[in-house]
Amino acid sequence: LPSLFTALNHHLVRDTGDDRFLTLFYGILDPTRRELSLASAAHENLLWYHASTGAIEEVPSTGTMLGAMEGLVYNEIGPLKLETGDVMLISSDGLREAIGPRGDMFDIERTHNVLIEAAASLPTAKAIHDHILDSLNTFREETPFRDDVALIILKAK
Repeated sequence: LPSLFTALNHHLVRDTGDDRFLTLFYGILDPTRRELSLASAAHENLLWYHASTGAIEEVPSTGTMLGAMEGLVYNEIGPLKLETGDVMLISSDGLREAIGPRGDMFDIERTHNVLIEAAASLPTAKAIHDHILDSLNTFREETPFRDDVALIILKAK
């Protein structure tokens, strides 16, 4: 993964202007072993709900945004071993930055709380995904989105 990110960065620096960059999360999941290896270029932290403790661990980005400058170094994390009931949330920044009718953001604390609630009580990744989106839509009421919201949920059986 680090060499892939280095090559992507090189091409983006060469092919795009100074004002263009991108964030990226790339994970390799081994479902048989329940292991995830990842690299991330300035993407939102992965949120890992540990079923055994009910706590959330934030797995940080492993490098700077792609296309910003030549010579950046990217690292790989993992493999991370998921235990039964663990849930991982990978999301775009649009989730936490969504605005409610009073001008406040959905934010990281609210995201943690909604994830803990869903992960502790819902049986499937789809149900957790839907619960998070329902909570987001309830929070923002009719306030329009200012950015995209993308979610990937992993739940270990």
